[in-house]
Amino acid sequence: MKEQKEHLKFLDLTDEYVVYDMAHQQVHVLNKTAKHIHRLLAEGKTVEEIEGEIRKAFDVGAAADVKADVNRIRDLLSEKGLIADG
Repeated sequence: MKEQKEHLKFLDLTDEYVVYDMAHQQVHVLNKTAKHIHRLLAEGKTVEEIEGEIRKAFDVGAAADVKADVNRIRDLLSEKGLIADG
């Protein structure tokens, strides 16, 4: 995600984002992990880079399938129109 969608307004709270989608009149709340993933996607990070960042930031064990979780959250953000595809 390299650009912010113009119809979205973000309220950055300490551990979460509240996102208002003006085009669809919907409110979304991103928890701390989803907020972090959203920010990294906005910076243009790859799924693999995000996986590493999440493992460090949240002290995730080696057995956790963080890459699958990142893909799932990325897909959900895309489905909800909260990130620009591409």
